Amino acid sequence: MQLADKVCVVAAGASGIGRALAERFADEGAAGVVVADLDEVGALRVAAEIGERHRGPVDLFCANAGVGVGTDEQTSEDVWDVAFGVNVRAHVHAARLLVPEWLERARAGSSPRPRPPGC
Repeated sequence: MQLADKVCVVAAGASGIGRALAERFADEGAAGVVVADLDEVGALRVAAEIGERHRGPVDLFCANAGVGVGTDEQTSEDVWDVAFGVNVRAHVHAARLLVPEWLERARAGSSPRPRPPGC
């Protein structure tokens, strides 16, 4: 991978697949910003601010966060709401936070960023 000095955000990067991704990005030279918070919007905002302040703008976002639910007949409306918030809404908020800056950089002629497998 070509991640030297790139700022990477891994949603839910504290364990499992997210941690493995964060470790791989770091091994590849990335300046990784790991996000592990149920408040994905707030956590992403903080990660973006930290990345901007310390290493530059976020170059890569890996939408790793997600929760599982039971089957329709077993799952309450409240559980579905939580799952939708983590599995869908959080990633939409991430896109709203990060994509405008990426588009601005693309219009300014920045080179495209690498996209690691699985992200």
